[in-house]
Amino acid sequence: MTTDPLERTVLLVTTDRALLQRGRRIAAAARHRLIECPPARALPQWARADAVLVGIDALGELTRLDPRRRDGVYVIAGDQVPDGAWRDCVAVGAADAVVLDEAEGWLVERLSLGHGPPASGRIICVRGAAGGVGASCLTAGLALAAPDDRPVVVVETDVHAGWLDLLLGIDQDGLGWGELTGLRGRVGGEALAASVPGCDGISLVTADRDAPAPVIGPDALRSTVLAGAALGGLVLIDDGGHGPLSRTAHQLCDQLILVTTSDLRGGLAVRRAVDLARAEDDGSRGAALLVAARTRGRGALPTRAFHELVGPVDHCFWLREAAAVDRRVGRGLPGLVPGDRFVRDCADLLEWSAARQERAA
Repeated sequence: MTTDPLERTVLLVTTDRALLQRGRRIAAAARHRLIECPPARALPQWARADAVLVGIDALGELTRLDPRRRDGVYVIAGDQVPDGAWRDCVAVGAADAVVLDEAEGWLVERLSLGHGPPASGRIICVRGAAGGVGASCLTAGLALAAPDDRPVVVVETDVHAGWLDLLLGIDQDGLGWGELTGLRGRVGGEALAASVPGCDGISLVTADRDAPAPVIGPDALRSTVLAGAALGGLVLIDDGGHGPLSRTAHQLCDQLILVTTSDLRGGLAVRRAVDLARAEDDGSRGAALLVAARTRGRGALPTRAFHELVGPVDHCFWLREAAAVDRRVGRGLPGLVPGDRFVRDCADLLEWSAARQERAA
C-alpha cells in the first residue's frame, strides 16, 4: 500500500519571510501538507513529519535545542550557506544543505519521491601531522581496505601531490580538479563517480599532474565530498594542508585521522596538529579525533611515552610500515595491494572507527 503524497507532511522551521514563501512553494510542488513553526515550537512536530526543512536563520537556535536524530532533514538557504553553518547542519542531522537559488527543483524532486533522503556515507579526513609521514599512503590503504559492496570516493586536496593514482593503480582518464573547481550546490554522486578516474569501485578526484595546478575553493570541495557521500559508501579526504580548505574538510568529516610517525619528531608534530584540529572545532559535536602512528624500528617511542607526548585524543592506532611501495611504483605497479599487511592494518582501523562512530551516534 502506498501513501498518497497529499497525506505526507513537511515541517518548515523558519521565521524568515522569504524562506517561508519558498518553503510553501516547495511543499505545494511536492504535494506535501505544510506545517510551519518557529524553532522554539519545532520539537513536538520534529519526529512526526515525513520531512523537515530548516531555514538557515533557525539553524543556530534549533541546534541548541538538540533535536533527536531522524531522516529527511534538509537545511535551506536562499543564495548561500555560510561556512560557519555547516557544523550546525551536521549537529541537527541534516541529510543536505540546499541552496534554493541553485537546487530548489532537486529538493522538490527529493520530497516528491517519498523514499526518504539520499544515502549518506561516512566521511573520513586524513591529515598528515608533518610532511612525509604517509597521509596519502594511509588514505590509499583505507580505500583498498573498505568493504567491496560499497563505493569509495577518494578526494585529494593537494594539487601538487599527484601520488594517490600511483598508490592505487588508477589511470588518470577522467575529469580532475581542473574541470571541477567551479562546482557549487548539489552534485549527483553517480554523475561524479562516472566522470572521474576510477578502478574496482574506487573513484579518485585529483589534479592532472601534466596541467597547471588549479585553485580549489571550499565550495567545490564541499560539493564534491557531499556528492561522494550521497553514494552511501565511504569518502576519504586526503587533506593536503591548512587554511580554509582544511577547515572545510574538517567541518565535513565524521572522523579526522592525524597521521604521524612514532618517533620524537612525529609525536611533537602530531601534538601541534591535535591543537590545531581542536582550534578548528567550534565546540559543537565535532568529528572524532584519531591518531594513526606508523611504527618504525629505530627511534620509536614507547607507547606510554608517545601517548603522554601527544595528549588526549579519542584513540591512537598503531600501523606497520608500508613495504615495497616505492619499488612497485617504480616498476609501473600499484604501490599498495589489498593483501599488504599495511592494508590489513587499515582494515582494522576502519572497523574500529566504524564501531566508534556507531557508539557515538
